[in-house]
Amino acid sequence: MTKIAIALERTGERGGAEVLALRLARHLRQAGFECNLIEVPYLRVLHPSIRRALGGRGRVYEILYVVDMLLTYFSMRLTRLHGYDLLVALQPSCLYLRHPKILIYFLHHHRGAYDLYEYLAVGRRGFDLLGFRLAVRLRRILDLGTVAYIRKKHLRVIAISHSVARRLAAQWRIKPDRVLYPGGYEPSFYSLPGAYVLYLGRFQWKEKRIWMIYEAAKQLPDVRFVVAGSGILSEEKPPCNIEFVVTEGLFTEREKADLYARASCLVYPAYDEDFGLVPVEAMSAGKPCLVCADGGGATETVIDRKTGLVVEPTVQCVADGIRELSQIAESMKEDCIARARSFSWQNFLTGMESEIRALLYK
Repeated sequence: MTKIAIALERTGERGGAEVLALRLARHLRQAGFECNLIEVPYLRVLHPSIRRALGGRGRVYEILYVVDMLLTYFSMRLTRLHGYDLLVALQPSCLYLRHPKILIYFLHHHRGAYDLYEYLAVGRRGFDLLGFRLAVRLRRILDLGTVAYIRKKHLRVIAISHSVARRLAAQWRIKPDRVLYPGGYEPSFYSLPGAYVLYLGRFQWKEKRIWMIYEAAKQLPDVRFVVAGSGILSEEKPPCNIEFVVTEGLFTEREKADLYARASCLVYPAYDEDFGLVPVEAMSAGKPCLVCADGGGATETVIDRKTGLVVEPTVQCVADGIRELSQIAESMKEDCIARARSFSWQNFLTGMESEIRALLYK
C-alpha cells in the first residue's frame, strides 16, 4: 500500500492547520492510501507553559527561541522518513525535511520574519529588539536553503490563497503552480437569534489584533462580546462586556456550531491572514463577518456589503462596522450560506488527491 506522510508543525496550539491536516489524512485513508500525520517539533525548549510564563517576549524568550530554531533545523535535516512514498509538507519548518517526493501545500511563511516583521518590532526595546532581529535574520538564512532546494528539485508548490501566493513571489521569488482554497463550509452549522459579537481563533494580541477588539468593546459598552479560542491571554484587563471561552486544544464541531449559532456576527480583524478558516465557518452558520481591508486571505472570502463588511484597520472603523453589521446581519444570512458553500471541503480534498496521484504515478 502506498504510504503518505503529512507533515505539520507541533507548536502546542491548535488551529486551522490541524483541522486541514486531519481532514486530508482521513480522506486519503478512505481513498486507499496509508497516511500518517508527522508533527515537526517546532518548539523544543519553549514549551507552551514557558511561553505563557514569558508572555511571548523578553530576553529569555528570544534566547530560547533562537535555540529552538537551531534545534528544529538540525533535527529535521537529520530526520529520514523511511518507508514513505510521498511527503506532503504543510508549513515552513516541514520543508527542512528531505524526501525524494515532496508536495508543498503552502499555508504560510514564518510570518514574523517577513510580512509581520516591522509590525511585530513596534514597541520592542533594547535586548528584546536585538534578540528579535537576530531571530529574524537567522530564520531568513535558514530559509535560503529551503528556497534553493525547492528550485533545484522543481518541487510542486500549491498556495492556500492568492495572498500567500503573492507573498511567495515577493519574498522567495517562487511562483506557486496553483492556488487551491481549503474547505471551511460546514453544512451541519445552524443559526439562532444573535446574542453577542463573536471572535474565534488564537489569542494573538498583535497578529489577530485582539487589542482592536478590546478597544472597540470599550466604544460599544452596550454590546456583548465573546472571545473564544486558545493561546496566551494578554495581561491587559479586558472591558467588562467581553466574555472569554478558552480551550486548550481545538473546539469540537458541536462547540463551534453552538458558538457561531448564537452570534449576531463575527469580528475577525486579523492582519494579513493566510486564508481565514473562521470567516467561512461563520458564514456556514449564516453569520456575516467583519474583516479589515489589510486582512489578506480573509478579504478573499468575505464579500463587502453582501456577506459582511471590509473596513479600514482602525478602531473607529471596526467599532462602527460592528454596530452596523449587528443591525443588518439577518438580511445577509442567505448570501453568507451561499458564499460558504463555494469553499467546499470536498473540492479541496479531491483537488489534493489529484495532485498527490499525479506526483506519485508520473
